[in-house]
Amino acid sequence: MRNLAALLWLLTVCINAAPACAATPVDTFAAVQNKGVLVAGVRSAAPPFGYRDEKTDAIIGYDIDFVNAIAKRLGVKVELKPVTSENRIPLLMNGEIDIIAATLTKTPERGEQIDFSYTYFLTGQKFIAKKGKVFELQDLVKRKIGTVKGSTSEVNLRKELPSTSVVLFEDYQQAFRALEKGELDAMTTDEPILAALLAKSRKKEQFEIPRLQISTESYGLGMRKGDRNFAEFVNKALLEMEQSGEAREIYERWFGPQSDFPIRRTFSINASADKPPDTLAEVKRKGVLVVGVKDSQPPFSYRDGQSKELVGYDIDFARAIARELGVRLELKPMTPGDRIPRLNDGSIDIIAATLTRTPAREKEIDFSSSYFFTGQKFIARKETLKTLKDLEGKKVGTAIGSTSFEYAKQQLPKTTIVTYKDYNQALRDLEQGKLFAVTTGEAMLAGILAKSPKRAELEIARPQIHLDVYALGMRRGDKNFVDFVNATLVKMEKSGEAKKIFEKWFGPKSEFPLRRNFKISAGM
Repeated sequence: MRNLAALLWLLTVCINAAPACAATPVDTFAAVQNKGVLVAGVRSAAPPFGYRDEKTDAIIGYDIDFVNAIAKRLGVKVELKPVTSENRIPLLMNGEIDIIAATLTKTPERGEQIDFSYTYFLTGQKFIAKKGKVFELQDLVKRKIGTVKGSTSEVNLRKELPSTSVVLFEDYQQAFRALEKGELDAMTTDEPILAALLAKSRKKEQFEIPRLQISTESYGLGMRKGDRNFAEFVNKALLEMEQSGEAREIYERWFGPQSDFPIRRTFSINASADKPPDTLAEVKRKGVLVVGVKDSQPPFSYRDGQSKELVGYDIDFARAIARELGVRLELKPMTPGDRIPRLNDGSIDIIAATLTRTPAREKEIDFSSSYFFTGQKFIARKETLKTLKDLEGKKVGTAIGSTSFEYAKQQLPKTTIVTYKDYNQALRDLEQGKLFAVTTGEAMLAGILAKSPKRAELEIARPQIHLDVYALGMRRGDKNFVDFVNATLVKMEKSGEAKKIFEKWFGPKSEFPLRRNFKISAGM
């Protein structure tokens, strides 16, 4: 009888302990090798990440290639199981799949449920809308916007536009069809998915992806919480793929110049990618500050006619920061459209290239205190442009990838905006009568006009469509470097160095005389 009581007590303990036993982390690495198959939760309707091939009906895509590469290293077969945004994490946690490879954004909330691999794709959340309808978030207030339920796109949309009517769908193709039918004002998700949807649409000429971005999205592969052996194996595999060039080859296959969805790769897979950048320490370690600048934008940054060296207002600020750091300066010329991508992929440490501070760009990078203010105006033939109404039905040129382009589109709906790689090309067309005007910041216009052989026929007209605030650009979350740069700028203002640089390039005796009506201060 005593033995029976003991047996019953032991049984009770085991039953009560069952939840704890069930919570013990599994070893997916061993389990997958034992069963000989890796079951991956993937998308089946989100090109180019995971979708069905029209000819074979097989699921293919960027995510699938990564799953296949990991399975190859494991020495096992692959089983692909289609998942949705809503069910992918539950399916992982209950053991129906071994890994998630389904455009899974890494968030703190999800990190409490599952573990993530290193980031293997980086993108931003944007919108598709009718052409010429959306320029800033304000244009989407109280509109109907579609996205997929259970996604971070839904979370970000509700956060950024709380008064917007959010319409939820099972997948992005359903949402896009609703947009095409006029049932939505816009749809939102990560840029590559939007680009893929737009590329396949018969009505693609009617829509566009505006530059507006509301978040930066880091994709990771999802694994069960505490599944340490498997996570270490997957991360090691990703690093090997990056180092061997395999990861880049996969990217080029789906997003390269010859693909249906060409998007430049602005990241690399590495163990520190998810940690806040520390450019200050890195620059001091390597002994050089690499600065992204323009090379044909007097008086901010251009090549001296005699020495051929880069000189200008921006260059002098770059030199001052490098001097304060005690490192060598390396200047890297680039176009307006290249500035932020080259910063985010680590090609440069800081942007000093007439970079206008905007809410959209603040989602992508961090800014210094403002070091220059200017109004967006126009160069036109003398006495031809007196009010903005004079621009209706005319052609106006500006640089692609610039805020000047965005503001011109927004403020001048009845004007045809023509884009160029740089303002010198736009000026040549203005001189030849192919444009009515050229628009950008007044200081840049002064520099452009000074170099024109027909400057006696042209003028900077009085109408202004925006006040531009220039700042230096740094990687998002790079707090130590931002603090150092801001302290340097304030120090330059207090010592009079910042004013001397301004007088050198914009003073009464310069080629581009402008009055300095600002001071650099912390938080400006």
